[in-house]
Parts: sequence; C-alpha cells; structure tokens
Amino acid sequence: MKQAMLHYDVTPFCKTFPDKASTYKHPLSTPKFRLPPLGFFLKKGRNSLDFLPISSLFSVRQVPSPLVDSSEISLSEALVRLLPKPKQQGPIHDESRKPHTTTNRPLEASRSHRLPPYSTTSLAIDRFFACQSTLQHLYFAEEVETRNMLKEVYTNECQLLTLCELSATAAVGCLWADNIPKEARTAFFDTVKTHLDQCLEKDELREMKILALATLYSMSEKKVSSWGYVCKGLQIAHSRDLQLDKMPSYMTEADWVGYRRLWRTLLFFESFLAMSLGRIPIWSATYDTIELAESERSYDIRNSSQRNSLQTEIVNIGLLASRILKSVFASPAINLQLVCDHMAKLKLRYDNLPESMKPGKSELAPGEYLADTSQFTLHMVYLGTVILLTRRVLVELASGAGGGSFEGSSGEALGLAQTCLSAGRQTSELLGNLYSHKDLFKNCWVTIYSSFNASLILLFYTAQRRTLEQPYPQYREDLDAAARCTRIVEYCAEHDDLANCYLGLLKPFRQAAGDGIDTTSYRTSSDSNESPETSDPSSEDSSTSSESSGDAEIGASANLPFPPPHLHPPATPPRRPPPIPSTKRLETWLRGSPRKWASGDPPRQYASQRHNCPSPPPRNALSTKKRPCSVQSEEPCKRPKLSQQQLEDLLRRVT
Repeated sequence: MKQAMLHYDVTPFCKTFPDKASTYKHPLSTPKFRLPPLGFFLKKGRNSLDFLPISSLFSVRQVPSPLVDSSEISLSEALVRLLPKPKQQGPIHDESRKPHTTTNRPLEASRSHRLPPYSTTSLAIDRFFACQSTLQHLYFAEEVETRNMLKEVYTNECQLLTLCELSATAAVGCLWADNIPKEARTAFFDTVKTHLDQCLEKDELREMKILALATLYSMSEKKVSSWGYVCKGLQIAHSRDLQLDKMPSYMTEADWVGYRRLWRTLLFFESFLAMSLGRIPIWSATYDTIELAESERSYDIRNSSQRNSLQTEIVNIGLLASRILKSVFASPAINLQLVCDHMAKLKLRYDNLPESMKPGKSELAPGEYLADTSQFTLHMVYLGTVILLTRRVLVELASGAGGGSFEGSSGEALGLAQTCLSAGRQTSELLGNLYSHKDLFKNCWVTIYSSFNASLILLFYTAQRRTLEQPYPQYREDLDAAARCTRIVEYCAEHDDLANCYLGLLKPFRQAAGDGIDTTSYRTSSDSNESPETSDPSSEDSSTSSESSGDAEIGASANLPFPPPHLHPPATPPRRPPPIPSTKRLETWLRGSPRKWASGDPPRQYASQRHNCPSPPPRNALSTKKRPCSVQSEEPCKRPKLSQQQLEDLLRRVT
C-alpha cells in the first residue's frame, strides 16, 4: 500500500511566506506545528513519519507520494525479525540510558538584544570558519563578510537580515566548539527562527544561506524540520538558475562561484536526508550528474584549490543514491539487473576519481594518511551508498526469500550480499581511521548513520554464524568490526539523542552476536587518544578468520586500502562469547531447500571471487597495497548452470 508524504509546493514567496498583516491564506496550507526531535519518531516507530507536520515557516501541499524503506528503522525492523526469538523479547529501545541533550524541549523566543556577549559570538565564528576550511564539501559564507556582520551587529544598528545570518552562522559554530554553553547555541538559533519569516522577502540569495545553515544545524540536532529547510533552499536556488553553467550578469565571478558551492551543499544535504529518512528526493533525483562550469575550474586553478571538484564528486555520489531511492526502492520485488546496473555506475564513478582523492596516494607523508576530513566523507558516503544499494538483497537472502522477491540469478544475489558485508567491514575501518585522527564529530549525522548501518549488518551476520555454532575464530574479525562501529555510536550517544536511540535498536543484535563488552566511555582525560576499537585485527589469529571460513571479501566498488586504525591494542584478547542455542528459523534458509529463482537472468553477473587479502600495513608505512578484491562480470554463455545441491552450497557459503 502506498503511503503519503509531504511534497513541497513551489509557490510564489508572497504566498508561501505571507506577511503577518496579510489576509492571504493558501487553500491547502497546513496548521502550524512545532516539530519534536527525530528521536521522538524513532521511539514511536517508522509509521509515525508518514504524515509529518512541517514547522510554521513553510506552507506545504500534501500530495500522495510513496515513502521508501531506506531509513535505518526499516533496516533494523527487517533484520530484528530474523534474530533468534529468545533475543527478541522485551522492547527494542533501551530506556535505561538517559539522553544528555534536551532538544525536545520547547525553546523560548530570543531577541537581538538578548544575544550572547560579543566574545562568545566571536568564538563561535572562529570555530565555524575553522571547520568550513576543513570540510571542503560544505560551503556557506565568506569569512570577511561574516566578520563585518559581527562588527555591525554589536556596534551599530543592524538590519534584521544581517542579524539573522550572523545568528545562523554562530549557531552552527557552537556545534563545532566544546567550550560554548548550550544556552548560547539555543539563543542563536532561536533568533533565526524568530526572524526568518520577516527576512524571506528581503534577499533571496542571502536567505538561501540562512536556510542552508539552518539545515545543517537541524541535521546536527536530528530534527526532521531540516527536510523543510533544504527543500526551500533548493527552491530558491532553482528560481535563480544556479543549476545552469552560465554566470548571470548581476553577479561577480566570486559571488557566483560561492552560490554554486552553496547550491551543491544543499543538493548533498537533500540526497543524504532522503536516504536516512526514507524519502523520495525532490530536487537531487532530477540530475544524472553535475559538472563544474569552465569558469569554476579556472577559479580553482587560479586559487590552487580542489574545493569545487571535491565537492562535485561527493554530490555526484549523493545523486546516485537519490536515483537508487527512486528506482531500486520503488518496486517491492528486487530487480537484480537494476541493482547491478547501479553498482556498475557506482564503480565507474569511484574508479574515475582524481588520483588526489583516492586513498593510499603515494605523495602523502607518514602520519598524513587521508587526514582530510572531506576525503573521509567522500569515501564514507560512497560506502554508505553501496550498503543502501545492496542491503535489500542481503535481507531477502537471510529471510530465505526467492521467487517473486528477486528478478535475477542466485549467483548475482550472493555476490551483492557479499558486497554489502564488505562495505560494512570497510566502513568500520574508515570510521576507526577517522577517530584516530580525532576528526570524529559527535553530532555528525553521516558518522552516526554510517556506523549504525555497518554495525547492524555485521552484528546480524555474526549472530547467524554464531547461531550455526561456527568456530569463534571464523567470525572474530566481523565481531570486532561491528564492535568498533558500536563503540562509535556509543561515543556519539554521549551528546546525541538519535545515537542513543540507535543504541537501543542495536541491543538485541549485540546480544545475539555476543558483543557484551562493557564500554561506557571512550575519550577520557587520562587517555585522550583511546580508540573505540576492542581488538587488533592485524594479529595472526584474526587475519585468517574470514578466508578460513570460505567468506571471500568482495570489494565490488568498496575497495579502500585503509591502514589499521588501532593505536592501543588491548592488553588482553577479547573474551570469547558464550554459545547460544541455534534456532530452527535461521537454520532453515541455510540447510533447507531454497525456493526457485525467477527466470530471465540479466546479461551480467556480479559474482564473488576468492582472494587471499593480506592485512593492511601499519599507518606509518611509506606505501600501501590495495586488496586484490574485485567484482568481475561474466558472459551469459560462460555462466554455469547450478544444480539444487550447488544452490544449497552457495547459500551456505554466505555464512
């Protein structure tokens, strides 16, 4: 049954944002609501997101449009039903852990004369531009202009638009600073919400900046209202033709390049939010790809920068994710040919990355391995898209589904499931590397989303192998990788309600997988370099675990040769989890007779190849070697026909 979602109506600004004195009322406008944080909806379940009111800043039109099962809630619901039944009893959410934030509390209105002192605002601005210079895929404003606004607000009478833009910038800067009280952050953003209605008709381009900043702030606070901010910001961008390569006559080159960066930032926000919330993208799904204009390339060359090109690569991966949501998730049956086609596009996009953006580049000195946070983001978004594309195949295989659930061959399905697991393992390595550089932002939605999904998939896979009573060394690496991701979720949960809700979703999976190691704190005053890892995968015991079980690592398009992020190996090895009784449900799909596969194999097959993948070298090595793992296509005429027994053997190899 199709569900309905809120679809934004592109109406004139005089109608979308009527003046308080105006008597105009849109015939399909909705009442005004104050949105609770996203954690509220997580606790209420996925169906609570079906009809979401948007904040009072936006008038919306409700148009029937299907939601898609791409959210983290959908994945956890699909997998938790496949866990051993004794581990499913009790509520999923862990209510014993109290959130440290108070994002669900209503905020009082702030006025300009109630802004925090100048020193606090200046510190927030400093932190904002320090992070913007590091996060090259994000762009909002120029530092010189913002410094001038800071002086204007605190020394003279200022325009309301200037106050609103400065407050939005400072609010985001507070998120990136540890020494600014939360009351200041609340006051800044409350000022934005109070005056945003009055600013919308003053200057659309400056208002687009404010909406982009409000989107990032709301994403960090895990508020669903971020979807409304980003859609309205993209509406302004398209009304000003920022998607076109031709520079308008009323802009300087520097202004036009800046606004084009801002437009791409909004596209990235929308594609990622759609993927996380389970929405069909409105704007980003309309593009196949975006390219830099010639003047933008010249601008980068003159300024010796790759900011525009790096941002474009990240956005293009996000656009692929948007098309995956619109095509792959639209049908209840999984079309393996369509999945393989999108996988080929992802691989092509990744293979065509400039050499300077690929991991393991030789010109890096020891200790500088992928230290650029934006490059971490590029590969994290890429791996997240691989998981998004292949995880439905993994779920269907685990549930023993076939026939009407697949349109393709069993070999393709197994290869895609292995690709999903491989992407989860490499996401764990990537996040560990990010943590070791101390670049892990506790409120980063990308970090929380990636660590949760990777942990969920690896914990489920480990629970299956443990249920089948396989030897512990055969799944130790996967358990360690899942534990690393779980520790990062816990690290983020110290100050984030959404991450705390995700911990509740992970609880039954951790119990089933035997991940019972107690880790309540990670970065302490006595050991600030402590990493959330629990074991050293470079040891001899763990280096052969995957291959000894016949589980060949597939790096389809997820082949990132990251060095081990472990800085402090544990003094004692991880304790072996106690055995749990096997369940009939999980054994049936592995040992029973699988259903017949649908006919009509696609022309290409992505199959797993077994390789001996050596452990990655230490981080201080002068060079790194890529794992020789790949996904190769086979001609239809060369594809062997599988007997019933061979099909059973293939399904058993997944574990």
